[in-house]
Amino acid sequence: MFEFTPNIISLMIALTIVIFYGLSSFNFPHYRLEQDNQQFYAIETLIDMEKFSPKVLSGNRRYQLYNLVYILMLILVYSLLRALWDPLALSLLNLPQSHPVVKNILVALIVSTLLPSLPPVKALLELTRRFLHSRARIPGYARDLFALLNDNPIKLPLLYSVASPAEKAMFKESFFNNSQMGMVLNFPRIWLRYQYLYREINKEKWQLLFSRDKSFSAFPLSKIQTQHKEITRELENLQQHDINDFSDIKVRVVKQLKHIYALITCGLLHRQLNPKQSRALIEELGFEIIKENHPRFDQMNQLVNHTLHLLMVLMGACLGFFALKTLLPGQFQPAIFYQLTPVSAIGYWFLSGIFTLGTALFTAYYARHLLKHRKLWRVIDLSSYYKKSVDRPWKLYSGIGLLAYLSITGALFVADYLSKLNGFTSAYTPLEYLLWPIIPLLITLFVCYRFDTLPPDHNKQLCKQHLTKASIRQGLMLSAATFFIMAVIQLALPGETYNVADFILLSTTNGLLGFFNSHTMGYCEVDRRTTPRYFSDTDMVELQLDPKHNGPGCRLKDVSATGIKIQFQQPVSSLSNNQNINLCYRQEDTQLFFHGKVLQATPSYARIKLELTESWSQVWQLLKKIYTR
Repeated sequence: MFEFTPNIISLMIALTIVIFYGLSSFNFPHYRLEQDNQQFYAIETLIDMEKFSPKVLSGNRRYQLYNLVYILMLILVYSLLRALWDPLALSLLNLPQSHPVVKNILVALIVSTLLPSLPPVKALLELTRRFLHSRARIPGYARDLFALLNDNPIKLPLLYSVASPAEKAMFKESFFNNSQMGMVLNFPRIWLRYQYLYREINKEKWQLLFSRDKSFSAFPLSKIQTQHKEITRELENLQQHDINDFSDIKVRVVKQLKHIYALITCGLLHRQLNPKQSRALIEELGFEIIKENHPRFDQMNQLVNHTLHLLMVLMGACLGFFALKTLLPGQFQPAIFYQLTPVSAIGYWFLSGIFTLGTALFTAYYARHLLKHRKLWRVIDLSSYYKKSVDRPWKLYSGIGLLAYLSITGALFVADYLSKLNGFTSAYTPLEYLLWPIIPLLITLFVCYRFDTLPPDHNKQLCKQHLTKASIRQGLMLSAATFFIMAVIQLALPGETYNVADFILLSTTNGLLGFFNSHTMGYCEVDRRTTPRYFSDTDMVELQLDPKHNGPGCRLKDVSATGIKIQFQQPVSSLSNNQNINLCYRQEDTQLFFHGKVLQATPSYARIKLELTESWSQVWQLLKKIYTR
């Protein structure tokens, strides 16, 4: 019969402490809704929003699932520490065996209070939570929804529907007047956008969107309503005194807009809608979606795909050489396949490949991710790239490769030590444990190199590097490294460790890994357009380099919903990369101004990334009609 002994009761209390700590700590750290690496060029980027907790930025199911994983990890740590408590207390502190009740409670308190306060453990726990948050799509999915609202325009007829006659006049005069560039230019658009969204979120139809998360929506909505009254009074006061400087009030309006975006984002999250349903609701709200976040790859998915590709190469090489062993029994007998069947060999290579290749790739991908987050890894794009290989951060690459090497070598030595404790003899020597991890070190180095490589450019502005040639080169380097390692082991150890077939097998296999490691990644950092593109030889735009004067005329050569390429009729040397510019599109009696940032500038042409305003939306719709006639 089960009895509640003091030991059982204390264990239940201890587990409760650990579980409550897991529930509370998993809701940290908090995140911003804006992308950390966003590169816009308007006042919006100067306005900071408060951070939101992971629970707010997630659908409840995903949050609860990964919170459970985190709690189970803490319980595992508690169990290990509890099992090691008596030996550690006896050897380190020379204390007698603890009473079970005291040990249960004390270990739980250490796990929930003392360990998280130690800097190394604190950093490890935060890293673990961030990793689990990313698996729960926190804050990734919330940021994608926020970006849809922040980056896309609202349909112009809907904007005009909320404007009073005075606002319509102000909108036209300010928006289409060359003499009023700068801060005043964008305010009418932002004000009408804010007016429209404020009216919409106060409708009963959209109130239902926030009803499931009253604890979150009540505060921002009430705050938005309070601020709205103050901003309206201030704007009326400016108009009464005939003041046209809206720079101060614009900052407050933009902050209000961001609160509205956050409100809608969290409402969509807590309704457990999939991306397609969320997009449909955003379009129903009045947005015209011409830009979506299409990341080149999801971090974990790309890591898994990359590892699987290399494992397939490894398994294919294993099967191929087993076929050679069968077809050429006298000439081809690799010693490392001695007494191994195809199934056992494939199983051994698969497990060792998961460990070595997985560690190398994981280290490269997530070290880069962390360094980019801390702005220590340079972002490579068409306006910022390495022209020569010697200019690359080889110290950074080597440091990440060394980390992978130390991780694999340390794990091999620990596994060898544990096997000896259990009475097993070591199959390899310490020299082999030190030399073979050089292969995953080089793979890590090649991955880091490929992250910062751009494709060849037809205009010869970028350093040319063809993918296949570079991949062959990396494969040959890995083959040479394999041959060198095997030669050193062969000379240093007594007896014939490897035969000719072994040299052929391992050098060829690692050469294939080097080739496909490079070729699988391709060019990872280039932002490819996913939107339709149109070409023209007749449409003209004018650069507005100076707010008071029209700039040189230029032709629209290549147009998409998010960017354009313009060709100058005369050489222009006044443009530079990353410069913010204004442009004017003229069509008969129509003048439309839009804004962008120069990605690549040459005397003959420039590539421009556009700020997606309602004005550009109108130009884009007009151009689509012209080009598709």
